[in-house]
Amino acid sequence: MIEIKNPDFAKQPEEAGRKRSDISVPQPMPPIEKVLNKERSGVPIYGIYCWAIDYGDYRDAIKGIGFKNMRTAAVNDENFKMIAEDGIPTFVTLGSARSAFASDEEFVEGNIQKYLNFLRRYGPNGSFFKDYPEVPYHPIEAIELYNEPNFQYMVPNSTPIAEKIRLYSMLQIAAYPRIKAEFPTVTVIGFGAGGASAADIGFVRGCLDHDKRMYDTMDVFSTHPYADNSPFAYANWLRFSVTSCYNELHKALTSGGKEDLPVWYTELGWMIRPDCGGHFNTCQSGYNQEEQAAFTVQMYTLGLRLGIERITNMYIMDTDNCNPGFIDRDTGKWRPIAYATKTMIDLLPDPRLVGAILDGENNTYAYRIESKPHGEEVIIAFSAVERQPITIPWDSDRALLTDMYGHEEPVTVEGGSLTFEGGAYPVYIRHISQ
Repeated sequence: MIEIKNPDFAKQPEEAGRKRSDISVPQPMPPIEKVLNKERSGVPIYGIYCWAIDYGDYRDAIKGIGFKNMRTAAVNDENFKMIAEDGIPTFVTLGSARSAFASDEEFVEGNIQKYLNFLRRYGPNGSFFKDYPEVPYHPIEAIELYNEPNFQYMVPNSTPIAEKIRLYSMLQIAAYPRIKAEFPTVTVIGFGAGGASAADIGFVRGCLDHDKRMYDTMDVFSTHPYADNSPFAYANWLRFSVTSCYNELHKALTSGGKEDLPVWYTELGWMIRPDCGGHFNTCQSGYNQEEQAAFTVQMYTLGLRLGIERITNMYIMDTDNCNPGFIDRDTGKWRPIAYATKTMIDLLPDPRLVGAILDGENNTYAYRIESKPHGEEVIIAFSAVERQPITIPWDSDRALLTDMYGHEEPVTVEGGSLTFEGGAYPVYIRHISQ
């Protein structure tokens, strides 16, 4: 076992998350071969959810952490100037509730006009750039048609699921051709489904079964797979995980010939308990700040393993009576999640999965990742929740270990492998340049 001498190197917890009897249920990982052949999408996976009205207060943190894409809403000219100036690839989520309209037809047409008017202002060749020629040309080039239409945002939560399916299907089927006719280069993101407690599966299947045109009226499929404990662990009461939900949703898309449809996770996150620094006196069963950081890095890694193109984490700061923030909204200081995400982005700025060393064996994971096109290969390794030894084959007598906050430990390797104390906190392993 390698001895870590750097006192700042993050010490693995005995167990991360909440103790559960089923925390080590093996994940049903899909075959890795197809993911290994997947080309980069052009925009790296690391994203953040930040409303445009908050962007001015947090733009320095967003740029400092290094996020590569952003999900936003509540856009106006003043805040969009900053977004365009910074040039981060940004997509918007839009949608007005059914209660704002007198009929289903007016609901559909009203939302379509909302999408089109937004794109006419801020999309490709939008009037915003004519009014502000000094602002760099970075238009909104993707639009998510609704936020969690299976929850309370489109119609009340008490509405029967069949009615939610019918109404959202009407909207997507009508909106897609109208948007593409006027803005053919804009990416239309379908569903944006709420995935807490696996609620997205029945809704998505229902929509796809309700009208087969749903398969052909989106360029990207999106969902929000909020996880309980590590993203590599099962939730014990419903027996689901991020991976099991992905498999079911991918199966549904494949049945309609959309096996290769891009998938974005446009909202997810881990909530901090108020006694651990959370702003709101909610999320009593949440996590401490180090667990939040570890699970977020694990989630980006799982996204690479599943072939997810973008993950936009909820949220830059605590909001909506929830405490998922990267930045402490009371002090403005970075939380551990911010430092851990920056470390991952610094080491793997444009990552592509190129191999697996451990893919769930004894609940351990170790993946070979190309850091950027023609860049160095980096291994990221962890045990989803429990502290236990991890052994990695190694072809050199030296290696550099980096913890999730960027602290480094050069080590000597003997016998063709290195064994270290693994746990929920991911560790990066690299060759040492001669």
